[in-house]
Amino acid sequence: MQLSNIRFKLTRAALCAAAFSVTFITGITVTADLYLPLKNWLKLMFSHHWIGKGVLAGVVFTVIAIIFSFMPTPIDELKARTLSRSAWKLTIISCIGALVIVMFFIYEAFLKH
Repeated sequence: MQLSNIRFKLTRAALCAAAFSVTFITGITVTADLYLPLKNWLKLMFSHHWIGKGVLAGVVFTVIAIIFSFMPTPIDELKARTLSRSAWKLTIISCIGALVIVMFFIYEAFLKH
């Protein structure tokens, strides 16, 4: 199965952008709960800190996707392997991000006080 260069680039760009976005959301969620001026800034700028995180994650996704869409395309034999690796990286980063947020909120709810 051959992937066209455009479809390959868009798929790889979306996978990489999603991984960066998950990392960003994880980081800003924990940081905003530890550093209240950031949470207050998100509220001030976007009416609610959740909306702010979503808008900023959308910006991160778009910028990273554009950057990765201009990266060179590997030869055909490496395309499937490259997409498979990118998908696995996204899966692992998503699981780690979810685990970090759950552990942080367990700490906040039960261990901090």
